[in-house]
Amino acid sequence: MSIQRIFNVISEKDYKEHSQKARKIVEKANSILRKPRELNERKMFLVYRVLGKDAELKIPKKHINDFQFLIMHILKKPKENRFADLKSYYKLKEETIENLKFLLFPDKFPPGGYNEKLKKYGVEFYNPQVILKRLDFKDFIDLYALITYIPLDVKTPFVKDLIDEILSIDPLDTKISLYKKIKEIFKSLGPYEKQMVELQLKNISYYHYSL
Repeated sequence: MSIQRIFNVISEKDYKEHSQKARKIVEKANSILRKPRELNERKMFLVYRVLGKDAELKIPKKHINDFQFLIMHILKKPKENRFADLKSYYKLKEETIENLKFLLFPDKFPPGGYNEKLKKYGVEFYNPQVILKRLDFKDFIDLYALITYIPLDVKTPFVKDLIDEILSIDPLDTKISLYKKIKEIFKSLGPYEKQMVELQLKNISYYHYSL
């Protein structure tokens, strides 16, 4: 695999749809996080979708007001020591903090662990700005879309459609009736199909995997 492989992937129809959805998720989570005074446990679910499992497990153990205060502190002056304070307070992994920087400032910081996740394409970049230039990306949200993209088995379109439905669940907007309907469909799957759905969700969105 190589840079050409990435160009081939990002030209696929499925990838383009994934990229649009990924941008919508990041931009919505960014808008939520940039209004820390309005944060609540419900809104944090969308933030966790980008921050990852580490944040989802550790941040809720503290009071939401602590997180609000620390984020307000960072937004006022985004210095390294302020990110370090948040990392220390919640005992978060470095990759989680990198994801937080990306989520707050997607035009300046790449998502956490991007180089490790790019290895599936056989490439590695030591300077994230080179990625934007070489791949003609608008910002690091495009990079986030690339590293979270997992092509599905073309022989199982039903599984792909179900995963799309699960990923469409928004804790702020989705009706309970739709959630229950999707849950019943998942429960009716055979062991192989369930495993495929769980594997994809675990890689794409830990929040939806848990759900």
